[in-house]
Amino acid sequence: MTLRRAGANQLDLAIGPVPGALASLLNDATASLAALLHRSPLSRYQIAEQLTYLLGRKISDVQLNAWVAQSNANRMPADVLVCLCRILGSAEPLDKLFAGSPWVVSGAADRAYAELGRCQIEGERIADRAAAARRALLKDAK
Repeated sequence: MTLRRAGANQLDLAIGPVPGALASLLNDATASLAALLHRSPLSRYQIAEQLTYLLGRKISDVQLNAWVAQSNANRMPADVLVCLCRILGSAEPLDKLFAGSPWVVSGAADRAYAELGRCQIEGERIADRAAAARRALLKDAK
């Protein structure tokens, strides 16, 4: 994984085959993405068109093929990876990329459960404060 300057005030995170410790993770993510593309009912051209729409810049099916080729050293920008996962309906390549790291890829249901848990904890804190206020009122009433 590398950071490279994409614009005047912007960094672009790129993925693809690289030497070093991350090579295995990146290759697994690329292989997973290639498998998803192969199984997709959409053609590479249709996927490239959707990428062009989502990213606001022209993406060709040739670029897409180059990014997922295991033998090619072309690196896929992270925004393209995220959009591809969205188009293909799977976060599997991101899961592969983050395997072995302290980070996880969460879906909408995971985020909803996490929010529910936060709300429950906050509700318990509010209930504790309300109980303390009731006890204070009862103590003052005596």
